[in-house]
Amino acid sequence: MGRMRWFVTAAALGAACAVQAQVCFYFTEGSGLHKTGCGGSAVLDESGGVTLKTVDVIGQDGSRASAGNKHETYVNAKSGTLGINSTKKGSIGGYSQEFLNFNPGEAWIIAFDADVTLQSIDLEGQGTGAEMTVSSDAFKDLVLGDTAAAAGFHTLEDVKVPAGAEVMFKMTGAADAADTSVRIKSLTVEVKK
Repeated sequence: MGRMRWFVTAAALGAACAVQAQVCFYFTEGSGLHKTGCGGSAVLDESGGVTLKTVDVIGQDGSRASAGNKHETYVNAKSGTLGINSTKKGSIGGYSQEFLNFNPGEAWIIAFDADVTLQSIDLEGQGTGAEMTVSSDAFKDLVLGDTAAAAGFHTLEDVKVPAGAEVMFKMTGAADAADTSVRIKSLTVEVKK
């Protein structure tokens, strides 16, 4: 009887001692996300391993890479940021630097291969009218506006995302917003080891 109690206690202790590790995804040319559409991925192994994988890329016109359109993520090596390269360049708004940025309507849909908690995101180039919405069936939408205090850095309310759940980062600012050059510099999550 004492032996059985020990095993139950050890199992309960093991479940209670699950370790959390903070993982920060930086977007560099060698990250596996440069010029990729569906299936592009970035892997971080230093904290037990978590993979961020592109599920889909949505262009300015709402069309998807998964439907055969050639929309792709684009990593700017100089700034270390990720944007969307929509095949519909100039079709909506005629923005400059289309391939480097998230422009209105463009979105990146990802999933992780482990349960994570979204902690923060650092957006470069966010200014007046630039708004990004982070959404998923796993949590209530997070609207990241252009607050002076944020300067592009936003906490993500520690929302929980189960492994495989899709998370979408979409430029939701108005098409005539003064600033449409939002790029993702980093994304920080916490993963259970």
